Amino acid sequence: MQKTSVWLLLSLAYSLSSARRQGERHAPVPYFHDDINVLSQGLLQLGVELKMQVSYSKNHIGHLFKQLDSLNMSLVELLTQVSQQERKKEDLERRAEQLDKRNDDLHQLVAELQHQMIAGIKDREKFNERLNLLEQKMEDAVFFKAGGLSLTEVMDDIMPFLQRQSQRIDELFAEVEMQQNQLHKRDTLIKRLWEKVKSKHKLTKETVKNGKKTPDV
Repeated sequence: MQKTSVWLLLSLAYSLSSARRQGERHAPVPYFHDDINVLSQGLLQLGVELKMQVSYSKNHIGHLFKQLDSLNMSLVELLTQVSQQERKKEDLERRAEQLDKRNDDLHQLVAELQHQMIAGIKDREKFNERLNLLEQKMEDAVFFKAGGLSLTEVMDDIMPFLQRQSQRIDELFAEVEMQQNQLHKRDTLIKRLWEKVKSKHKLTKETVKNGKKTPDV
C-alpha cells in the first residue's frame, strides 16, 4: 500500500512537472480539482502509514527493552546465587579447618591420656612392689623381729610412704577421669559440628542443583 501511494505521488509530481514545462513553452495549463484530491489523499495515506510504521517500531523497541531488563534481572539473580554459594563454600572450608584443628587437639588429648594411663600403670606396679615389700617387712617384724625393729616402728616407717602413694594414685585417677570427661565433651562437640557440616554441605549441593535447573531467559 505504501509503495502504491509513493507511486501515485511520483506520477502526480511527474505530471505537474510536465505541465509546468509545457506552460513555459505554450499557454499555462490549469490544475484539475481531481488531481489535487488525489495528491491530498496520497499524502494523507502516506502519513497514516508512516505513523503506523513509527508506532510499530516504538512497540517493538519497547518489547526489546523489556526483554533486556528481564535478562539483566536474571543475570543479577544468577550472580547473587553464585556469590552466596561462594560464601557458603568459604564457610564450609573454614568449619572444615576448625574441625581438623579439633581433631588434632583430640589426637593430642588421646596421646596425653595414654601417657597418663601408662604412668598410672607404672605407678601401680611400683606400688604393688612396695606393698609386697611392706608385707614382707611386716611378716619379718611379726614373726622374726628382723633388725631389732618392732611392728610399731616398722609401721611408722612405712605409713608416710603409703599415704604419699595413696594420694598420688588418687590424684592420678582424678586427672585421668578429668581427661576422659574432656575427651567425651570434645567428641560430642566434634560430632555436632560434623553433623552441621554435612547438613550444610547437603543444602549447598541441593541449592547448586536447583540453580542449574533454573531455565535461561
